[in-house]
Amino acid sequence: MPAVEVIIDRVRDHKAQPRSIDAINGLMLHRCGIDLKAGLFVGHDALEICDAFTGRDPRWPDVAQATGHQNHYTFFVGGDRGHADLHGQVWQALELGEIGHHARVYSASHIGIGLIGDFRVDTPGEKQWRAAVSLCADLCLMLGLPPRAVVGHGECREAHGGDKAPGEPAACPGGRLSMSAFRSAVTDTMAERVGRDARWRLEDAGHRLP
Repeated sequence: MPAVEVIIDRVRDHKAQPRSIDAINGLMLHRCGIDLKAGLFVGHDALEICDAFTGRDPRWPDVAQATGHQNHYTFFVGGDRGHADLHGQVWQALELGEIGHHARVYSASHIGIGLIGDFRVDTPGEKQWRAAVSLCADLCLMLGLPPRAVVGHGECREAHGGDKAPGEPAACPGGRLSMSAFRSAVTDTMAERVGRDARWRLEDAGHRLP
């Protein structure tokens, strides 16, 4: 299992907007932290990225201005371009009942998940892929969402101005991260976990199983 760190209290932007958990009907993947085409490395660690977003790091005034001095993402998943111990690391930076402004009209209804890396250029590393799939599978199971509710930022026209769409220069999360393959992996993981839980319940009830 990937390591998980809750950093909510360390990165609060004091601009929280509450939402009902019942209002969440999807998960949305983004690329963040690294722009390989522009040679921009904001950070490999969620704490670094949140400090840039919120303006606490004075090196990134343009980033803070673009984000409105707010952290956009509820979760971050570390990639393999940073330190080895960050590959597959999961951070929670917002409460589930808090809106992160990551996708325009989708922000209130979708949990934003920032995968650290540039997937226009790189494919996700194995640990990052597994950690992101695991996170999305468990969130879908907990929230009662189907795998099709997991989307990429660029797949949703109303979530961006067109620049993030597949094939565009700023595509998000990028063409090297196949959303169809990702949803398939989430589907398989959910089925495996539901089946495993069913077996545990049957065993706890005293049934004899193969």
